[in-house]
Amino acid sequence: MVHPSDGNPRINHHLRSGRLKRSYRFYKEGLGFPTTRAPEESIVFVQTGGVAPALYPYAALAGDVGPGWDERPQEFSIFTLAHNVRDRAEADEVLALARSAGAVVVKTASDTFWGRYSGYFTDLDGYL
Repeated sequence: MVHPSDGNPRINHHLRSGRLKRSYRFYKEGLGFPTTRAPEESIVFVQTGGVAPALYPYAALAGDVGPGWDERPQEFSIFTLAHNVRDRAEADEVLALARSAGAVVVKTASDTFWGRYSGYFTDLDGYL
């Protein structure tokens, strides 16, 4: 595998979207992520500071989301997206932004077993 000139591999996670313009508005306008390309170009790249794939056992992830999620595997996509922020206030702000953009907050932010503060929402296409 050949890496870019800076030696860092690039990974894109492709999210299936049934309504690209709606998803674009959610991430670009609702959450404020910079993007390249427009929906009319058939693909939109949401820009982040980097992607860090994490391996997380299904049962542990389901337990972290909340009671009953381990019984509903059909509601999980193959992966989840994590939006990491600097502090508790920013985490609460992101959840509020997501909700106002149409997301469903499935778990309000709280302290986690791994020492962080986190919550969960599903975007407009159902990705957790």
